[in-house]
Order: sequence, then C-alpha cells, then structure tokens
Amino acid sequence: MPNINVTAKLKGPFFGANLNAWMDAAAQDAKEAVAQEAVDLMHIQLDRVLKNPTGYYRSHIQKERQGKDWHVHDDNVVYGGWLEGVSSRNQSTRFKGYHSFRLVLQDIRKVAIDIAAKVFSQHVDRLNR
Repeated sequence: MPNINVTAKLKGPFFGANLNAWMDAAAQDAKEAVAQEAVDLMHIQLDRVLKNPTGYYRSHIQKERQGKDWHVHDDNVVYGGWLEGVSSRNQSTRFKGYHSFRLVLQDIRKVAIDIAAKVFSQHVDRLNR
C-alpha cells in the first residue's frame, strides 16, 4: 500500500493563535443572540395571552449574563410564578397559567442553531476582511 504525505501551510487569522479567543467570542455572541430572541418571543407571547396588560410584567422580562451563560427571567416579579402556572396558587384556582416560558423554550430550541449559525457566519466574515 503506498504512503501519501501531504504538507500544508496554513496562515491567516483563522489559523492564528487567537482561534480560542475567536471561538469564545463567537460562542458568547451566539448565546446572547439566542437569549435576545427568547426575550423577543416572550414579549410576543405575553402580548398574545395577557388580557389587560399594564406593561409591568412585560418590562421585567430580561436577559442576564451569568458566568458564560445567558438566562432569561422575569426579575422575580411576585406574580410571575402564577402567570407561568408554577405557583401553589395555580393548584387552588381555575387559572392554570399561560406557560409562556415553557412555550418559548420549545420555540427557541427550534431556532437556536440557526441563530448561532448566523452569528458564527458574521464572525467568519469579519475574519475574512
């Protein structure tokens, strides 16, 4: 069986020493973009389900960086658990909650890879300039 040897010389920003830093930056930007999409979807969902919105609860839906991850939450609004349907009050009343966070999580799982791919593509474009 013949041996084939190939030698390649790779150069440019993608193959430089900054690859790990570039990957970390792209991953963080992708996570933030997914979190922002989740916030946007939560606003849309709340606009759909809230009957007499005051804007208070909607204004407390936010994304927050915690370490290397991003979290979307309602800033611990006191009636947030009731609206979601996870409060003990939901068990004793007819209102079982809107399940907005759960529904948005299902939606965001469907689009997260596409969002991340777009962000990584933008980072690659910047490398190629």
